[in-house]
Amino acid sequence: MKFPASKNQIGFTLIELMLVILCLFLLLVPAFRILRSGTKSSLKGMMQIGTTLEARNVLRQISQDLKNSCFLIDGNQRRFSYSTLLQTTGNLPNVQYAMLVFPHADDPDAAFEKSGTGRAWRNASMVTYRVENHPLRPNMRQLVRVEQYHNSHPQFAKFPNGIRETIVSAHVNLLEITPDIISSSGKTLLTFRLHLQLVDFMPGRETPVAVAGTGLVRPREGAIADYFAVVYSEFYRALRSKAKFNLNWQNCVRGPND
Repeated sequence: MKFPASKNQIGFTLIELMLVILCLFLLLVPAFRILRSGTKSSLKGMMQIGTTLEARNVLRQISQDLKNSCFLIDGNQRRFSYSTLLQTTGNLPNVQYAMLVFPHADDPDAAFEKSGTGRAWRNASMVTYRVENHPLRPNMRQLVRVEQYHNSHPQFAKFPNGIRETIVSAHVNLLEITPDIISSSGKTLLTFRLHLQLVDFMPGRETPVAVAGTGLVRPREGAIADYFAVVYSEFYRALRSKAKFNLNWQNCVRGPND
């Protein structure tokens, strides 16, 4: 026995359901793409800000060391050269820079050795910046700072053999320190030019692309940025302006191995 269908009975056919799902899909896919693009742009912006802040910290550290750098002087006190102020070994991008630096940890008087001979030695540290391959990210490099204190400095006892090693940055692509001369109005200023290149990848997008003829890489999707600075050694500048004076506390410098 068949009962007639009620006029108040409402239902959906399979075709109607498929049309509804299709309409929802057409509406949600663009919205999802917009949301994904916004999230991606936000992450990239945060990454770029973080990279810039890190670059400032790295340049500030290197500039401070170069500003406090010094060197030993031979007997005639007339030979000044960058070879005794900054020693460079290796080739870019894996390069190493070494310099004698007046330590800026603890009280400044800690670097002075008191004696009754009329000559107070200034005990400098040996600071080395080393660019090496990252141990976990094969396409990245890291910048390591090593400071070896003089055995008379209070910081010497705080570290094994008086050597303090820290990783300054974990995604350095290039660090270049080159001497330069700035001339103006008949006067010259010997400076160092710093070129720092940091590279970072979006999470999960660490596929590198080689830069032809340079041995460097750039990210397929991420950020790569160049930063520059100019700095001079105050000790070097002081001796250049007063090249003929007797040995005193200003230039009696000893390194950690002297």
